[in-house]
Amino acid sequence: MRKEVRSWPYSFPQSPDFLKSDQRGPVYLKVGNGPARFAHVGLAAPGDVGSWEFQTKGYQFWTQANERGIFFIKVVLPGIYNLYSWVPGVMGNLL
Repeated sequence: MRKEVRSWPYSFPQSPDFLKSDQRGPVYLKVGNGPARFAHVGLAAPGDVGSWEFQTKGYQFWTQANERGIFFIKVVLPGIYNLYSWVPGVMGNLL
């Protein structure tokens, strides 16, 4: 499974709609202190708070922040995104 994850995004699709990894970029941020430790953090199309839960079109990129609230997403498609996050056991969304 780890080998599969490391090989994404794949280089074999020939569609111009599928951007290769060298056409994507990283996102590296700190989401905060305290309850933001180990937050689930995602980039999704702009919308209202919590709208990521109902989006059915477009891409979403998710990861989990570390103990210092820092997260890294390696291969994000170019575009405009909102940053969404949530922490298990904490009510509401962190923005």
